[in-house]
Amino acid sequence: MSAGTFPRASTDVVMVMAVDTLTVTVPAAGTIVLPWWAVGGVTVRRWPLRKVLFVRPAPDVTPTTAGVLISGQPKLWRTASRQGLTVELGITDSDAATIAAATAWLSAGRVVVQGPGVPAPTALPPPAAVPHRST
Repeated sequence: MSAGTFPRASTDVVMVMAVDTLTVTVPAAGTIVLPWWAVGGVTVRRWPLRKVLFVRPAPDVTPTTAGVLISGQPKLWRTASRQGLTVELGITDSDAATIAAATAWLSAGRVVVQGPGVPAPTALPPPAAVPHRST
């Protein structure tokens, strides 16, 4: 998280992208689990000396929306819905382009990552053809 939003812990924010959900865990603050349909936006921004990723829920999604899970401090949801939860790209296993491609694929193209270092969205490639073996 950005400085001043939540106390800094020994580990950084963790973002996990799964087939049906996007999970962001903020040490000392809590965890938000959003189904892909509830993700409102993912944006990459440049801050001095680093790139950060902001994850926000959709405007009509609340902590009591079916499928949304939240644990921890109440201000975690307020931060997520106003400015977005902050994930530093310098500590991720993947770059912005890879995260953008995974987000587009996992959300079936509904969520598009925007910002510097992110290629323009393209159509998802068709599944690879499986060669037919004749007997």
